[in-house]
Order: sequence, then structure tokens, then C-alpha cells
Amino acid sequence: MTFGSLLRQLREEKRLRQVDVANAIGVSTVYICDIEKDRRNPPSYKKLQLIAGKLELTEEKTAELFDLAGQARGEVAPDIIEYLVANPAVQASIRQIMFRERNV
Repeated sequence: MTFGSLLRQLREEKRLRQVDVANAIGVSTVYICDIEKDRRNPPSYKKLQLIAGKLELTEEKTAELFDLAGQARGEVAPDIIEYLVANPAVQASIRQIMFRERNV
């Protein structure tokens, strides 16, 4: 499943139109259409949060949406990136793990 196909599925389950999602995050309907057809990358983390709120997603579905957004960009999920940026101690811990794994 792709980010776009999941977004479409979740939107349709809530019986929302593309324009409803577009208005909720401040973009055009064409932009949402392009995302759902995987012609554009997923939106920013802030807009993803707004989408999750508009669609009233569970924690699990939000995580799935964020994971697919990261995969579509070839990155780590945006919520994880935000957490890492805000928590230098976690960054340091990850570096220690990486260092240990390289030297095993």
C-alpha cells in the first residue's frame, strides 16, 4: 500500500471529499488528488498531523500513515524525525548504538 492509496481509503471511510481534506490543511483539491494518485510526495509533518485529526485516526492508523509518508520520501517517518530533533539525548543514544554495531 502507498501513502496515497491509504489516504484515499481513510478519507472515503470517513465519507469525506478531497475538498474537505484540502480545506482542513490549507491546500488545493488538485494537490490532494495528486497525492492520492502518488504523483506528489506526502505533505509536511504539520499537515500530516492535521490530516490525522480531520480523519479522526487512531494512534495505529496515524503511525501507519506517517510510516508510509516517510517511505514515499525515502526517509524515516516524519513523527520520528520530529521526536529525534527535539530530543538530543535520544540522538546520542542512537549514535552510541550505531558505533557499537560498527565495531562488533
